[in-house]
Amino acid sequence: MARGTSATNYWLGLSVAVGLFMALTTMLDFPWIWLVLGATMLFLVLQAIYYGQFGRGVLQDVNYGKSSSAAAMPFLFPVSILIRGSDIAVWAGPLLGLVGFAVSYLCLKKAGYFYRPIGERLQDER
Repeated sequence: MARGTSATNYWLGLSVAVGLFMALTTMLDFPWIWLVLGATMLFLVLQAIYYGQFGRGVLQDVNYGKSSSAAAMPFLFPVSILIRGSDIAVWAGPLLGLVGFAVSYLCLKKAGYFYRPIGERLQDER
């Protein structure tokens, strides 16, 4: 199977998943949130496998100097939970999802880590 090699596409998929999850958790009732969480986790795992972000090499070659968008997300998820069930959830959910998408994408674009095997890195240097 061909593997995705574009970090930008990988980060875009992660950001879309974060934005959709935030928007849906704001607007849906509680039992449905578990279904959305499961679907989001499945998407993230399948995307990580497709882009080669799972495996032994990833853990051995981690660049700890790079941060991730996880630094911004703890501030946005509680807002989605607090808004859930209120009158403004219908319009605030998609808006919060859009903000979550943008913040996640910008943080990943600036400081995200994308693993590429040594062979691919050497080919790019030639």
